[in-house]
Amino acid sequence: MEIRQFFYVVEIADTCSFSQAARNLYISQPNLSHAVKQIEDKVGFPLFERTPKGVFPTPEGRGLIERFRILKREYEQLETFINTPRNRDHLHLNVAALNVNRTSIAFSQIIRQYMSSPINFSFLTYSYLDELLPLVETAQVDFAIIGTMSPFLRQVRNRLDNHNIEYIPFADAPISVVVGPQNPLYQREGSVKLEELYPYTVMQYGSPAKAPNHSVPYVIGLSAHAYGEVHVTNGQLFYTTIQASPAIGLVAASPENFALFNRFENLRALSISDCEVTSQFAYIKSRRLALSDIANRLLKNIQPLF
Repeated sequence: MEIRQFFYVVEIADTCSFSQAARNLYISQPNLSHAVKQIEDKVGFPLFERTPKGVFPTPEGRGLIERFRILKREYEQLETFINTPRNRDHLHLNVAALNVNRTSIAFSQIIRQYMSSPINFSFLTYSYLDELLPLVETAQVDFAIIGTMSPFLRQVRNRLDNHNIEYIPFADAPISVVVGPQNPLYQREGSVKLEELYPYTVMQYGSPAKAPNHSVPYVIGLSAHAYGEVHVTNGQLFYTTIQASPAIGLVAASPENFALFNRFENLRALSISDCEVTSQFAYIKSRRLALSDIANRLLKNIQPLF
């Protein structure tokens, strides 16, 4: 068998047709069928079943085809890397973050440090873990920063293990409330209780959770009592609205750490004394590859912000 035979299988799965796949691959249909038969003989089970609506993976074949799909992405990435002209002296760093705006501060620091060096940087932001997994699994990014609330930590770690992705935690943070001068709690010294937040509209920053019961206000028990909830995907809108109104915001950071990355005037973070939910921050990377020196240096800049 040749590696491209695995890619033939992916094309059949994507087109649901042997004949269309053969046309797309510029090979004859008998040769395509023979290649699939070779793989089936080797693994000991059929990869596809023919139905009146098309050709579909068998239950046994589905998992193997997904592995072929990962292999195909890595092969294409490797081909692109080999065939792209590049200066050997250039440094390369690709990083992703899952709704963690403070990561950009550390990223700016590392860019300034290497401004005089030939370097190619890429900083990607994603809304959902599902979008990050294929990028990390196939090493299209050196690492990604994620934050996970404590009730979902085991679930997330199991998913990463299934994708051969390494999870390295570096900080645990409480859920704090952010208030501006228009909110009566702004003058508060010390912590607040959850029930004191009930009269206010809750601002949420980032893409909405796919499941409503996975949102921060819901998990900490605030959604059922809050005056209202507003969801925004822009960090500046999130903070300026809190500055100019009685609305409150929720962040995964202690008041001390919030002061390190907050760039907006007249905002305070207060700890919530009766909130037991925490958020764990970690970086994730492919288990197969070690981090470069520059990636490790960026991580050292990131971690103090959490």
